Amino acid sequence: MNRFFKVLSVMVLTVFLAGSLLAQEGAVDKGVILLGGGLSFSSSGGDFYENADGDRMTEVSLSPKFGYFVIPSLAVGVMVDFNMVKQGDYDPTTWGVGPFVSYYIDLDQEGGKGSVYPFVGASYTYGKWKFGDDEATQHNIKFGGGVNYMLTNTVGLYGMGSYNIVKYKADGADETIDGNSFGGEAGFQIFFY
Repeated sequence: MNRFFKVLSVMVLTVFLAGSLLAQEGAVDKGVILLGGGLSFSSSGGDFYENADGDRMTEVSLSPKFGYFVIPSLAVGVMVDFNMVKQGDYDPTTWGVGPFVSYYIDLDQEGGKGSVYPFVGASYTYGKWKFGDDEATQHNIKFGGGVNYMLTNTVGLYGMGSYNIVKYKADGADETIDGNSFGGEAGFQIFFY
């Protein structure tokens, strides 16, 4: 009997989700599910980023995300950041997780393939940094904007520029260090509707 209720619950949930997904008319309508990921590159300098030899910090990041359009054009969700850094002989890795919000500007298009959606967004990630035995905590706030170009009715390619604010605290340290950087990102987004 318990198995019956589990199967019934899954069937009801599937019908409900399928019905809500099919009710959407466009990529940025309320109820659309967003699945995406970006690849970014940044080169940073200044007191926070340069080492004693003056080497700039080069960073490549992968950031998958999952979101939901709570109202037309406004998506909220969660993202994960994986970062690989190189600066001279120094090459730590970082990861972070946190919320994001994006607002897509619907230009009263018919939607579908060839549609363009400019957007702005912000995110916060809490993460850990690791290099050998050293660890630290990192907080990032990112503001950005860009354009999403729909390759098909449901798949878009986006590019964006961003400004990133970081606060960093080594484990066992009393003080935090902060800095900022500009960067760019490109990636794909799938809109389930």
